[in-house]
Formats: sequence, structure tokens, C-alpha cells
Amino acid sequence: MDFWNHKARLNLAGYIMDRSNTQFDFDLFDTAGAARPTARISEQTQNAGTSKIRGIEADLTVKPIRDLTLTGSYAYTYWKAPSA
Repeated sequence: MDFWNHKARLNLAGYIMDRSNTQFDFDLFDTAGAARPTARISEQTQNAGTSKIRGIEADLTVKPIRDLTLTGSYAYTYWKAPSA
């Protein structure tokens, strides 16, 4: 939305997402010390079930005088996934 005689603009966005059959990939690094010259890497995929994601984003632009523009933004995301 524009306001203050078109010298300011505010944008807002929100989102909600519920995902089923969410999968997470994990990289496991085995660093057991100097006894082994190289570290082992193994990959693991786990099905965590249903995850919930919620968020909001906002940005504000203000131009109080001709040669000055001020901007600011904010984003917040909340997510929750059940433990596997």
C-alpha cells in the first residue's frame, strides 16, 4: 500500500504451509581423531512426517525528501517437524 502522498510504501506477505511426508537429509561426519587420516562421511534420509511452516514478511520504503530514501524489512518463519 502507498500512503503519505505516495512517499511511503508498505508491503506485507504471510504464508502457511502444511507438508506431509517431509524428508530431511543429514550428513554425518565421523571425526574420530588423528588415528584415521580421513574422516568418513555418511548420508542419511529420514521421513519426519508432517511439518508445519508459518511466516510473515514486511518491507517499508519511505522517501521523506527528494534525495533520501529509507528502507527496512523484516521476515519471520516458524517451522515445526515431528522427531523421527
